[in-house]
Amino acid sequence: MIGAGVQDVFDTTAAWFDVLPGQGRLVLAAIGHVAGEQHLADASAGGVWFTLERDPLWAMREAIGLCGTPGVLGSALAHRREDHTLEAHTVALALAVSADLTRRRRDLAVTDQAAVCCPARPSTVLNGCTVIPHLITVDTGTQLRDRVMWEVIADATAQQVHGEPLPPATARGRLDTHLRELLDLRARARAGYLPDNPLGAMVAEICADGPLTITAVYREAARLLPLLDVTFGGPR
Repeated sequence: MIGAGVQDVFDTTAAWFDVLPGQGRLVLAAIGHVAGEQHLADASAGGVWFTLERDPLWAMREAIGLCGTPGVLGSALAHRREDHTLEAHTVALALAVSADLTRRRRDLAVTDQAAVCCPARPSTVLNGCTVIPHLITVDTGTQLRDRVMWEVIADATAQQVHGEPLPPATARGRLDTHLRELLDLRARARAGYLPDNPLGAMVAEICADGPLTITAVYREAARLLPLLDVTFGGPR
């Protein structure tokens, strides 16, 4: 259930504020400067709570705390990485993924807690939380591009939405080293030209009812990891 509800394609061809839900509130916790920051702040009356924090863990704690507030539909963490400034449309994509996860989990009565998403993997995570790499597809107007959107989630909630214990941390770490290959396999499955090898056959089996999601990857981690390692040169 972690990623099974994520819609297959997110449309980024519209203005970023047009993809946000019309009712309820979204939370943007930013660390440092975000390009388009004033534009985002100006939209606060339209459904975004905007907070600027200096400390990444404080911003994460703030976002997670606000996601338990009634009426909050989702949350995004935004921060600079190695002098790279996140653009407003990238932050909006994180908000859109968060809102999609939240809506579907609430529809299925899995949890009322809103999701917290981040365009880049957080460099540090609160104790009692983990990060989940969602595999998503983005429509840029000229092509479909597959990418990862990270979710910060409490350990107890992660198991609740997944429906079973997560793979061990070591296995999830190994899977993280194969994210680029998993994104490529997701695109190949969508286009119908998976590789003619055991890995391709297994991915075809996994994707029989929909796109390749992190839920399916975690569920089949014990079988999938050896095939990924053999196909792409072993653990890295």
